Amino acid sequence: MKAKITTQLVSALQPADQPYDVNDTDLRGFQLRVQPSGTKTFLCVYRLRGSGRKNRYVIGRTPPLTSAQARDEAKKVLGDVARGIDPNEAKRERQREERKPTLSQFLDEHYGPWAGTHLGTADMTLARIRRSFGDLIDKRLDSLTAWQIDKWKASRLKSGIKASTVNREMAALRSALTKAVEWDHLTDHPMRKVKQAKVEDDHRVRYLTDDEERRLRQVLADREETAKAARESHRQWMAERKLAPVASIGHEEFTDHLQPMILLAMNTGLRRGEIFKLRSSDIDSGKQQVKVRAAAAKSGKARYVPLNAEAFDAITRWMKHHPGAGDDLVFPGKDGNPMTNIDSSWRNVSSAAKLQDFRWHDLRHHFASRLVMSGVDLNTVRELLGHADLKMTLRYAHLAPEHKANAVAKLVRAA
Repeated sequence: MKAKITTQLVSALQPADQPYDVNDTDLRGFQLRVQPSGTKTFLCVYRLRGSGRKNRYVIGRTPPLTSAQARDEAKKVLGDVARGIDPNEAKRERQREERKPTLSQFLDEHYGPWAGTHLGTADMTLARIRRSFGDLIDKRLDSLTAWQIDKWKASRLKSGIKASTVNREMAALRSALTKAVEWDHLTDHPMRKVKQAKVEDDHRVRYLTDDEERRLRQVLADREETAKAARESHRQWMAERKLAPVASIGHEEFTDHLQPMILLAMNTGLRRGEIFKLRSSDIDSGKQQVKVRAAAAKSGKARYVPLNAEAFDAITRWMKHHPGAGDDLVFPGKDGNPMTNIDSSWRNVSSAAKLQDFRWHDLRHHFASRLVMSGVDLNTVRELLGHADLKMTLRYAHLAPEHKANAVAKLVRAA
């Protein structure tokens, strides 16, 4: 059927048993389709240059679209066709662009689930991105630019945030955007040209002196004895009154998790979160080693760390009285889930030992420092710590000055 498509015609057309089309007599390619249901849709019929295939482009339904509005849109579409533009492909491209996620949506729907499986620090990393990049979180992923990130960096530094902190924040976002590129959410990495904030070479390496280590060990031993004495006093009090019996604590048994965890950290260099997530099956008594699972490791890669005599004794004694099977946690929290912190107990112990400016994480530095000072090569230290590359491990290089001395000594010629 051919007729000029007008408001009056559209209103007058009635549905039939089969769909039918009305071709406009004034604008070639402009069309109205009437369905048996009564639905009326404006279309454009076109052929691309060099192609004999007929294509249809859906303009929209009436109502709400009027015939005049549809005609104007048809003119634009047919004009694009005349210039060699496929309107359907252009429409699909617009829809793809409209579906591009915001940074927040990408974190929720894509990066978050992946990080939860592959990164031991997933929750902390996601929280850091959201907290640090609040002004960018609701922007479309493909709208992020190097200029925006550089502007953000300058603002953070100006506000007094340490350069090292800013770099950690940028590293978290950079890793997420790298995955966005890999998964085709971005064609180019917006942080490719963004440089790190300049940091002075003052990496903090705090380890225990011999006297500090002696004091810490003494405090831990005294803490155990005090707790055992209190437990024994309570046991006797209950027994005298013929109340429910309380089990005594053996000489080799730990009263709680703190001492074995500290000894394990000092002798393996495991991070606090890695210790929290240790499972019974991760302890290989035969080979005397501990496995750090990929899901628990900061690098996302599994590694094996040998247990020296003290670490093996501590973990064996603990597990003997707190047995777990398979995937049971070695140091479970009160609710059976992994612990989230031991700040209070560590603060009390470090204070009693008079340790100044010494954090739990410094037990890891202590482990690495002692290795280096004992002559262990840096690459072995890197493997034990689980560092992705040698750069992080190089902070301990100054603790082995004899290596440099030996190197330059080789330049001396024999007389």
